[in-house]
Amino acid sequence: MLEREEVRDAWISGEGVALSKFKRSGLVATGSPRRKAQLLRFRPDLQVVDIRGNVPTRIQKMRKGACGGLILAACGLIRLGMENEITELLDKKMMMPAVSQGAIAVEIRKEDGDTTAFKKILNHEESFLSVEAERALLAALRGGCQVPVGAWSAVEGVNLHLEAALFSPDGTQSVSGKILGPKKDALRLGEQLAEKLKSQGGMAILGGIRK
Repeated sequence: MLEREEVRDAWISGEGVALSKFKRSGLVATGSPRRKAQLLRFRPDLQVVDIRGNVPTRIQKMRKGACGGLILAACGLIRLGMENEITELLDKKMMMPAVSQGAIAVEIRKEDGDTTAFKKILNHEESFLSVEAERALLAALRGGCQVPVGAWSAVEGVNLHLEAALFSPDGTQSVSGKILGPKKDALRLGEQLAEKLKSQGGMAILGGIRK
């Protein structure tokens, strides 16, 4: 796992205003159920519309009037050299990031000795452990890109801190939690937090989504 880029989501406003000051009933575009659910939880007055295409295409559609603002992963904008488009980086308390957002994984063949030697050089341990915990949580929830779930983790010394939240598609229901434990137990921590979310109402939310 390469060193992780910015994990937060970015708000892009056509008028350059913060999301909290964006006009009532305004049109906001996103292709993500996770972002839509959290937008509606924060601003139920907004009209959230779907949008497709690569990053420049989406921004161009906004400028042509398809919407008044967009939410995109900040890491993509940064990597494309388009960070000047960002109006506001959204705090995780308002917009919990996607599992593994900002991470780039390098996959190699198990039997390929020539590339195995590069693993220790390329691998960023803190990023690897954080992503491992988040992916374990998502797997235990049996989630995917259509399930509104967000997660954020960080290595703190010998420990790993993990937070996560699960939402109903309309943002009216949610369950959240956090866990702290030894970083060597990243997989177990992700699984434990998933079970905690399920026991506190997450199963009902997941059941509603799958229906």
